[in-house]
Amino acid sequence: MGYELHITRKSDWWDDEGPDITSDEWLRVVDEDPELRLAGYNGAYFAIWSGPSEYAEPWLDWSRRQIDTKNPDPPLIRKMLQIASRLGAKVQGDDGEVYDEAMLLEQTDTRPKNRRAVPSWRGFATLVLLPLLIGCILLGIVLLMTK
Repeated sequence: MGYELHITRKSDWWDDEGPDITSDEWLRVVDEDPELRLAGYNGAYFAIWSGPSEYAEPWLDWSRRQIDTKNPDPPLIRKMLQIASRLGAKVQGDDGEVYDEAMLLEQTDTRPKNRRAVPSWRGFATLVLLPLLIGCILLGIVLLMTK
């Protein structure tokens, strides 16, 4: 199970009532956007985005009078924001949160790019093995002194 994002005009994406995004509108968006193409599988409205992504085939699909995707990375969310703007809609997550560019910036990794990540084995060695080794050495010294 994944986390879905929705391009919708409704107050909340799960509402049955509210302004729809029609299939014709979605097909027009796909037709006019050189980065989108209908996949030819997973239904008539399933489209692949050719923009930069961590996924091989980032996708968007029209159904239930809105456009959905699952587990999008930040570049695909940006694309969704562009599409939503064009359609007079918004991007909303499964929990009801509304996405915008500011929200994307908050989610981006803010660590300095020149900072090296410490391999997990070094952290383990520093936190567990080193104190254990020091304890063994001290215990050995105490045992030698008591003989």
